[in-house]
This record gives sequence, C-alpha cells and structure tokens, in this order.
Amino acid sequence: MKIKALIVEDDEILLKNLKRFLEFEGISTDTATNGLEALEVIQQSEVLHDVVITDLNMPQMGGMQLANVLQAQSRTKDIPIIVITAFGQKQNLLTALRSGVKDLLEKPWDADDLMASIHRVIPAPGSEPVLPNNYANQLYDYLFSVSSAGALPSILLLRFSFSGQVKTLAGSMRSSLLSTIETVLQEVFPGDQWIYNKDDFSVAVFDCEGGSGALNIDNKDKLKSLQSRIGKLFLRSAPDHQLAVFAPLVAAIFVDKSILSSHQGSERHAVVERLESLLEGAKSGKGKIFLYTDDSIKLPSLRLDMPSLINRAVQAKTPEFSIAWQPQINLKDGSIHGAEALARWDSPELGFVSPEKFISAAEDWGLIDKLGTLLRDIAMEEFLAMQTLEVALPRMSFNVSPFELLDPFFAKELVERVRSYEIPFERVTVEITESASALESQDGLNNLRLLKDSGMGLAVDDFGSGFTSLGALSEQPLTELKIDRSYLSGIADNPKLLAVVSNMVSLAEDIDAISVVEGIEEKEQLEILRALGCNYGQGYYWSKPIPMADLGILLQSPDPFPQ
Repeated sequence: MKIKALIVEDDEILLKNLKRFLEFEGISTDTATNGLEALEVIQQSEVLHDVVITDLNMPQMGGMQLANVLQAQSRTKDIPIIVITAFGQKQNLLTALRSGVKDLLEKPWDADDLMASIHRVIPAPGSEPVLPNNYANQLYDYLFSVSSAGALPSILLLRFSFSGQVKTLAGSMRSSLLSTIETVLQEVFPGDQWIYNKDDFSVAVFDCEGGSGALNIDNKDKLKSLQSRIGKLFLRSAPDHQLAVFAPLVAAIFVDKSILSSHQGSERHAVVERLESLLEGAKSGKGKIFLYTDDSIKLPSLRLDMPSLINRAVQAKTPEFSIAWQPQINLKDGSIHGAEALARWDSPELGFVSPEKFISAAEDWGLIDKLGTLLRDIAMEEFLAMQTLEVALPRMSFNVSPFELLDPFFAKELVERVRSYEIPFERVTVEITESASALESQDGLNNLRLLKDSGMGLAVDDFGSGFTSLGALSEQPLTELKIDRSYLSGIADNPKLLAVVSNMVSLAEDIDAISVVEGIEEKEQLEILRALGCNYGQGYYWSKPIPMADLGILLQSPDPFPQ
C-alpha cells in the first residue's frame, strides 16, 4: 500500500527536508504552509491523504485548529494526524491529542521515530501492531505464574534491530532469517526460558543463567559482551551469505526482578502496560544497553505506575490525598485574607509525590476530573470545619486544571458542588493556570463566566509564566491576577524586573482585579510590593503550606506573622 501524506509546516527548510525524506521512503507527499492551505489541498485532492503531519504554531491557522476542522468533517475525520512541534506548552499539546491528533513528535524530528509513528497510525491491512498485546500478556502470564511459587525471575529484553531492508524481504529469505535468530537464541540461552516475538524480532529471556549468568546493576560490560556475541553468532550461523547484510544491532534491556516484584498485586492491565513500555524501549534501543532497577528507573516507574495508583486512591477515597493550606496575607495590615488549598499525596507505594508530578500524570491520563473533585471536597469540608473557630478563615481558594475547564459542564457541576456544602460563593476563589487553551477556548470562556456569575472569584495563577495575550486577558471575567514567584528573584537589584511587576499590578487595577504575589520570602521583597500597591501576598516569609490544624492555631493568634 502506497502512503500519501500531507505535510503542513511554515518553516520552508523543514518543509523541504520532510518532503525529501518521506519521498525517499516511498511516501507521496503534498505540502502546505498553514492550516488554511492544508484544507484547500485536501479539498482539491481526489484521493484522501493517509496521514497529515503538521506543526502546531503557524500563521492564519495553526495545527490545533486544523485538527478541529478535520475532525468536524465526515470526509476527513478518520485521517490520522501527527504533530511535530517544540514541546513547550503541554496544555496545548494535550488539547491537540483531544482534537484527534494520534501522535506527538518533538523537534528536531528523528527519521526513525517519524517512520515508526507513520506506521503506527497507519497499520498495514491485516497486520498486527508492532508489539502485539498478546506478547506482553505472555510475559505477564509467565512472570506471575512463577511468582506464585515464591520467587521472581530477572528478565532480559532483547531486540534484533535490523536495517530497514528487512521489511522488503521475500518470504523465503525471511524464514531463513527467523531460523537463524532461533539458532542463535538456542546457543546463547540453552538453559533459559525465553519468549520470541517473530513479528518484531523481540525476545524476553528469564533469569539469563545460561547466556550471561547473574545480572545486576554492575553488569553492563557483561551485557555488552553478550550483545557482541549475539551479533557474531548471527553471522556465523547465517545459512547463506545474503543474510550477512542483515547482521543485527542488538538492543539489550535488563529488568531487575525487584521492579517486577513491586507489581505483585497490581491489576493485570497495569502490569501489561509496564511490560509493553519496556518492550517499546527495546524496540527503539538502536544498540544501546539499558539497566533498569528500582533505583535507575524512578521517573519512568512513577509515570507508568501513577495512573493506576491515583485511580485506586480516588475510587477508594483513601486518606492518601490531603490538603495543605497556605495563608494569603493583606499587605497593608498583615491580616490573614484567606488561604489557598494545595494538593498533597502521600502514596504507600511511592512515598510523598510532588504535586507537579501527580497532577501532570492525572491530566495526561484523563483522571484530573475525579482527582480534582476529591481534592476540592476535602478542601471544602476543612473550610467548613474552620468556620466553627472563634476566628474563622475568611475565604478559600483552590486550583482547577485547564483541562477541567474544557469540559462544557464543569462550571455547572462545580457551582452545584459548592452550593451543596452551603458555602457562600463570595468566599470561594477558583484559581486557573495561565493557559491559552483554557482562557481562549469557547468552553473555557463559558465556564469562567458561569463561575463569575455565581459570585465566586476567578484568579489566574502563575500569571506571567504563560503566553495569554493581553487582548484575550481583557475579555476574561477575572477578579485576581496572581503574579508568578519567578518575578521576585532579584527584583530589588533589577529595575527592568521591578518595572514589569509594577505594570502587572497596574494591569490588575485596570481590569478591576486584585493583585496577589506568590513566593514572597524576604522582608525587602515585601516592602517593594507594598510600595507598588500590590494587594495581597503569600509565601514562606509568613508560612509554608500547613495542615488545617496548624492554620487554625494561626487564625486564633492575635499576631501570627511578622510585619
């Protein structure tokens, strides 16, 4: 099947390079320099394109708007879209995914990654996925059948990474190739259990006693030796000289058994998901050797395990998630104006996880709606508890993800939620991170207006860290601008920085909003902000985020903070 692609890119050099590369790979191409041109090309084309490869940021019409238009039309809604862009604004990229984008690649683009993406979104008729689910399921079945006996094997994942010519092999030569690989495996791993995926040339070897002996984090040299041995054996075992050109580049990934043991008791789909991810690593290894242990895989482990752990904790409403309150101070008199409810997660499996990581994971995996509802319920319950104190907390604020605002029913449901707690709307402020996808979308704008009409305050959090245009900002029904903490570092010695913050405070006044500065840590910063006329502030100068009980003590103190 010959693939027909449409490339949409405003960078002339990049456009030419992409076109040249794809045509060299046998893919026919059309080009456009923005979304509007792309729509014209598609309209004039008698045969629909098999894939659209587009940048996001382009004049006249960007990639996200193009994706929305293509998804809205019956003729084009099934065309897979691949985005190649600089990874700067995650909110926009994830919004693109929701707009029908099938894959995201980072600039500068990699030839192998691009071709893999194209073949992933356009599977050949009747073909199986590169890493079929049944392969990962076979690994799961083996691992957890032996684990029931009380011991887990270590696992070595290999992939015979051949040149691109393999996909053009005649049937007879492919059979010979597969036979040679099996011969090599039998010689290298005579006493080991292994599973071989012939569709992808991937191999999973358990315990690795016959080929490499005991493996651990110090055995990278042993893996390199094994890698070299496999390549030499392949050439020696080749039944005829024609196979010599296909000598493999073997990627080796060793997985320590402690990682596998950490998944005991997990749901099957979560473990299979982990195995598929590791197999993907072997697929893209390009001859590299990876050693994965509990210590060396912290970030991937968190990213892969978080979704199921978050979902479990939210569903069970366990006390893993909690709220820490950070007081907001009136800069004129030092009184407590209110407090921001900040999310915290102390996971039994992962320990304390930073909000940036688990909030991001919840957004990526579509769990932010459930998590956000749970966290706001905890915050409202604690706020009500503090109303029984002799000196009550005047008002509360909590964060809302930009992705929640893209749900057309979000504001209505939140209004009903606040009403159910019988909390006066004027004592609640909703904070949203500065994001074009939320502040400029129609659903986002409708939600903001409904929240404002209810009487709740609306704050733009981390103002100055995003890229919302002043024109768009002026159209939002905002009541607060929360100036990002990054503007405070060096403000006393930097006149330009001082001028920027002064302009932000003035901007807040111009749009009838109050100004709040985050991250105040020093007396000098406080005095400068008072002189600029800033209304409120929060930061370690007064208090780090604290539990409700500690905030209650501060509320009852006649003079809780330094002036």
